[in-house]
Amino acid sequence: MALNIGEFSFLSAGDLSGYSTNKTSNEIDWLTSAQLALGDDEVIPLQIVKALIEDFYTNCSKSIENAEALIRCFHKLLDDAIQALRKISMKNSLEKDVIVSAESQLVNEQKAYSLLIKLFDSENFVRQLEKGRSILSDLLIDDREFRRISVLMEWCEENAFNEPKANAEVFEECAELENGSHIRAETLHMRRKNEKWCDMDLDGAMHGRLHALDEDKQNRVYNAVYTLIRCGRTKEAVALLKHAGLAALVPSLKYHEMSRDSSLTPLSNENPSFRIADSRAFFKRTVARLIAKGQSMSQIERCLWSVIGGLLEPALSLCSRTDDRLWCYLNTAIEGRLDAAIADHHKNATADVEQKGCDLMVASIFDEIATQECSPYYSSYRYLVMNDSKAHLSCLRQWLECHHREQHPHFLRYAAHIALIYMASHQPFVEEDVYWLLERYIRLLISLKMFTMIPFYASKLPPETAEHIIINFMYEIEDEKIRLNVLAAAHSVGIDTTELCNKLFAHAIEVNDAADEGDKCDLKLISAWNWLKYPGKEALIEALFAANLILRRFFGVEKLKEAKLLFEQMEGGLCDVVEKFWSIEFIGTSLPRELADAIAENRSYQAYLEALDDFNSWFNHFKMSEPEVPRTPSKDLWIRMDIQQRAAFEVEQAKAAELCTRHRSAGDVLCETAIDSLIGILLFPGGWLKFTFLEQNITNEKVRERMEKLREIRQSYLAAVVGMLIVIYDQSQDSHGAVRLADLLADEKYEIAEALSRDQLRGFCRHLAVISGGMNKWT
Repeated sequence: MALNIGEFSFLSAGDLSGYSTNKTSNEIDWLTSAQLALGDDEVIPLQIVKALIEDFYTNCSKSIENAEALIRCFHKLLDDAIQALRKISMKNSLEKDVIVSAESQLVNEQKAYSLLIKLFDSENFVRQLEKGRSILSDLLIDDREFRRISVLMEWCEENAFNEPKANAEVFEECAELENGSHIRAETLHMRRKNEKWCDMDLDGAMHGRLHALDEDKQNRVYNAVYTLIRCGRTKEAVALLKHAGLAALVPSLKYHEMSRDSSLTPLSNENPSFRIADSRAFFKRTVARLIAKGQSMSQIERCLWSVIGGLLEPALSLCSRTDDRLWCYLNTAIEGRLDAAIADHHKNATADVEQKGCDLMVASIFDEIATQECSPYYSSYRYLVMNDSKAHLSCLRQWLECHHREQHPHFLRYAAHIALIYMASHQPFVEEDVYWLLERYIRLLISLKMFTMIPFYASKLPPETAEHIIINFMYEIEDEKIRLNVLAAAHSVGIDTTELCNKLFAHAIEVNDAADEGDKCDLKLISAWNWLKYPGKEALIEALFAANLILRRFFGVEKLKEAKLLFEQMEGGLCDVVEKFWSIEFIGTSLPRELADAIAENRSYQAYLEALDDFNSWFNHFKMSEPEVPRTPSKDLWIRMDIQQRAAFEVEQAKAAELCTRHRSAGDVLCETAIDSLIGILLFPGGWLKFTFLEQNITNEKVRERMEKLREIRQSYLAAVVGMLIVIYDQSQDSHGAVRLADLLADEKYEIAEALSRDQLRGFCRHLAVISGGMNKWT
């Protein structure tokens, strides 16, 4: 639609403020050079998918409030991707279907954003128009349906002009025709010989025929002119007609331009163009008769005249592509509505004008298109033009539901971002449809392992749904760098990351409670605990309680290897860090009883594991054979040995003796260390896993269960400590140590005997009696 259409043709040049497209260009250029070297056409489209997803996210996450600027940015991003795919297609001799399909999808998506841009600019343009300037201007202001059809028409023409292959072919054809001879050179030559050939006037084809060569050349001109008109390039069509000597068609194109140039439909009868508009009805009636009676005209001539005259046939029947069929309907609709408006103003023409296109509307046109077109993009174009956001999102969802077995990453990305645009521009929508599309898109991001983008899209969902999605996918992440990046992304969209980490650990506990116990579950628990380290000091205390919860589980089923693995995650000593944190944050305030007990519990587990390591070190050394010292040879053999042999033997004997001494010393040190560590468990401050409120009445069921678990662990592992000490004393024949251990068991201060069962205590006493050489009081 023109109205000096330079103001109404709109794609912006360059990046918009706050939005970035450079990254996509660079990334796609990299893909073009690097991936082409590998020749892997299957990888390239996947990388294009990821690059577009990343750049759409980057621009959305910066700001989603300015929907119009965001749409223009999306259009530019898609343009970069399309150019990259076309470059790939040219460089690869074997063009695979997957590349062609990806390019087609991106082109269709770009058309949607181009249509949105035109709709935005159309509204801005119409707001600047003044009422009473021309028939076309008034029609644009008053008739929303005409405005929509006009935008669609220009959009269709721009899409056709932007097709690289078609564009190149038509301009190549035009250049060839302009450089050729006169269009009717052979016919003129034959007329000079007084043969009956076609007249040179407009309807000359009815009185004869052209020479075959001229007819072919004329049809080529008509075909090029039709293509130029189809692309909205009327000026170029006029220039070609004049150059080819077919100037009789040129004035008729003025009627076609009336729907684009407001100066051709003036309101004042004093304007020179008023008479042209007044004759429009007569011209159209003439065209209709010309097509009906022009049997000698070629198909392309008939199509050309039908388009100029605003008629559907025969152009529509000869269209094989959906875009061309849509354009034919739109052309007829525009011409019909403009005919009616002109007839209404030019009262004398009302009786003559035929208003066949007035009943064509956007909805009915797309209904006709839908009979032969199954692409979801055309349904999307329909609802975009009609500004029906509810029906649009419902349509997108229904199509994806019907094609759930196929992969449509580009269309899914498109659908999700259309939903975001509607949300940002406060358009009405059915929440269920929007949330379904976003959840489906999030699943795609998870499958592509593009985790850092998920919090942004999840934040657009209801809080409970978003939390469920985020926790479930974050629970599966193992890589620490990715975890930190995802937490940063979550924080950037306003999520409380400390609370999120706590919920992640709670989810891990819940999941692993329901699962069968196994190494995989143990490792998942340890991995989930690491989430509590990331928020920093805000989660220190929660991390301590969570660590104790896991350690109780491991100690309860004797999974000490896993318990050690958990302590390896506690860099810098968790208990020390918590105590330091408390002393800084709460100066002069003593630790709460519950926190102090948690610290004591954690240190109890750590002390046992360290003591166990010391015992194992001693035991492994004990099992090693002591180095043998070579025996001194007999007197006769010694006499027969020369000085060198005697010296060598003495050196070897000395070395062996030294090794033997070292072995015994190491054994003594390891033995002493193990005994000290194990005794340290028995003498643990406050008692190892012994808390005073264990004996108090506890009403909270969870606390009661925890206390019972601690009691069982205390009994089992104190028995193990006593058993290890007995082994050491027995193997080292340390009767004094056995006596000291017996005294400890009898000492009510440490309440060790109370923690053991009678059978355990009786067995230990018998062993200690044997080691100490008999202690009747223990037998």
